[in-house]
Amino acid sequence: MSDTEPTPAPKTRKPRASKKAAENTPIENVAVQEIAEVQTNVISAPKKAHTDGPVRSNTGVTAAGVIGSAAADRVFDKPAVVEEPPAPTNKVALWSSKNIRWSGVGTLVKGYNIVNKEAADKWLTKQGIREATPEEVATHYGK
Repeated sequence: MSDTEPTPAPKTRKPRASKKAAENTPIENVAVQEIAEVQTNVISAPKKAHTDGPVRSNTGVTAAGVIGSAAADRVFDKPAVVEEPPAPTNKVALWSSKNIRWSGVGTLVKGYNIVNKEAADKWLTKQGIREATPEEVATHYGK
């Protein structure tokens, strides 16, 4: 630039509409109205009564004098649930030498398969499929 050229005037920005609105709005009135609206639109539910007795902390001191969780002790204080033996089912264990699919009967994968009695009767007519003993299946699955 040469000395004879005038320097450009600095650009001035127009104030934004949101800034104008913020400057013209009294803050106290807006805050009070918002608080009043929030308080009138509160949804509440009844408090649930504790049926297990008073609320206890999960932190407790063990018999050895160590701080630990008392929640596990409360679980073991309850009587154990006795499980009944499973009812006899009509399931049969089959062993297949390959993956096979039969429309209307089902699908077998190579190895051990558990199927119902009706399907087992049909599968045993196919070559490469035999009935597996419970001991054989247990040995295979590591029991």
